[in-house]
Amino acid sequence: MIAERDLSFAHTTIMRWVKRFTPEFVKRWNRLVMPAGQSWRVDEMQVKIRGKLAHLYRAVDRVGKTVDFRLSVRRDVAAAKAFFEGP
Repeated sequence: MIAERDLSFAHTTIMRWVKRFTPEFVKRWNRLVMPAGQSWRVDEMQVKIRGKLAHLYRAVDRVGKTVDFRLSVRRDVAAAKAFFEGP
């Protein structure tokens, strides 16, 4: 991105910017992100996408807000474990 604008920077300058602006970014980001909380449950349902059945796994918190989800073609132990393991 910097090269596209014909700017010349040393990598140390960019690292200084990262060290300087990361705490401010984290502070602003944390105001927007809501924690999932202590209590949540897993919901599973079948959905039809373009005429084919798929399985939707969702983690839902106490209020009913979706915390995480995974769409899988198969409904088996491997798909369920993949949901709990994460990306």
